[in-house]
Amino acid sequence: MSNYGGIVIKLSGESISALDGGIDIYRASGTAKKIVSILDLCDNVSVVVGGGNIIRGRDFSRKNHANLCDATAFRKTTADSIGMISTILNALYLSEILISDYGVSCDVFTPKPISYGTVSTKDYSQYWSCCSRLSFFAGGTGLPYFSTDICAVICAKYTGSGLILKATKTDGVYDKDPLVYQDAVHISEITYSDAIAKNIKIMDQAAFFMARDSKIKIKVFNMNEDDCFRAVIEGKLKHSTIL
Repeated sequence: MSNYGGIVIKLSGESISALDGGIDIYRASGTAKKIVSILDLCDNVSVVVGGGNIIRGRDFSRKNHANLCDATAFRKTTADSIGMISTILNALYLSEILISDYGVSCDVFTPKPISYGTVSTKDYSQYWSCCSRLSFFAGGTGLPYFSTDICAVICAKYTGSGLILKATKTDGVYDKDPLVYQDAVHISEITYSDAIAKNIKIMDQAAFFMARDSKIKIKVFNMNEDDCFRAVIEGKLKHSTIL
């Protein structure tokens, strides 16, 4: 059993994405399998998934559409709202795989409940009455200007989780982008104060401040490794810890 009680998994939309965007059933199923693998290691697991495989709010900013007509330059508030909706789509998709393919009971919580056909979510406030071992927190805060990184930290605070597993394209934190610089140096452990001072880009700074003040650890690792969630918890996978 984990020493953290609850664990939050922070996934990017790319973790379930097809090469050209959208959702790839095989990648999504593989991600679901990795989630299932840690259910015996902790009291509860919460998942916050991004929506970048469908749409990113920043893709509709005025800056990115500077050469197009004003009609395509979405307001920031609208762009962020579209991005939040995409996270709900991803959460519902993953939860259905977990229920249908793996027989794992789970709930999807959103700032306000939604229902459409046979698909529904529950209000955040219902979390404690559901007592779900596995939960998805989707739709962000329901307000613009907040990243899914912030939502992951809020989720950890809300569920009493002491650890966030941050799945990325790299195997941890580096002094500079390892996908750009071959001489980038891996940092196995770093404090929040140092991560903030060095402007580490693995998560946004507001999330770092909140996690630091709440004494929540973050482990950063490569999502593409086999059984990565369980391996990083058990210390068998290269990663970085922010504490």
